[in-house]
Amino acid sequence: MMRLVPLPTLILGAMAAWLSGCSSLSPGAAVNLAGFDPFSADPAALAVAVRSTRALRLRTGDVSLRIALAADDPAEAFDETLRLAIVEGADVAGIPVEPERRERVHVASVAKEDRARLAAIQARVRAYKARAEPRGRGTLAIGVSGGCRDGELDAESARLATFMRTDEGRPFFPLTREQPLMKALEGVPLDHLPPCPDAG
Repeated sequence: MMRLVPLPTLILGAMAAWLSGCSSLSPGAAVNLAGFDPFSADPAALAVAVRSTRALRLRTGDVSLRIALAADDPAEAFDETLRLAIVEGADVAGIPVEPERRERVHVASVAKEDRARLAAIQARVRAYKARAEPRGRGTLAIGVSGGCRDGELDAESARLATFMRTDEGRPFFPLTREQPLMKALEGVPLDHLPPCPDAG
């Protein structure tokens, strides 16, 4: 079995008190996130998109959503990660794609079987935030890991950027700035990613 090379977790930026800051947050993302309460949103409406080279293919489970609380009281602390499902043929309104760059957009959403779990996590966060003096460090992050090569990956041109949609009736907005895929892999050669089973 070939080992999947992980891409490091991408922290998406400040959202309420539950996201860690990140210099890769795109201009305008904070504006879009400012009025969004992820803990009151419909779990079925949340979606994340990853735009990268066509030669990188992500599968269900390669994109994740992590919600965690580091609290002084161990009874209140938690760390939950949901593996998102890749949505085939999803609407990618709001995501610019340049055909000449041979890009691919993957859309991932909370799987149906995990929506009740996410709703329970949201309720737990809302209850915690309703306290008179809530203390602790909250994190909400999107991670990208794994993936396979569906063709040749060029280190100079391969790049990656993320987008988010908070409502099915709205377009995606840029979340993180585009960065070289090689940087996201922390210097791991791109040819170390395993080939997709059905790659030509």
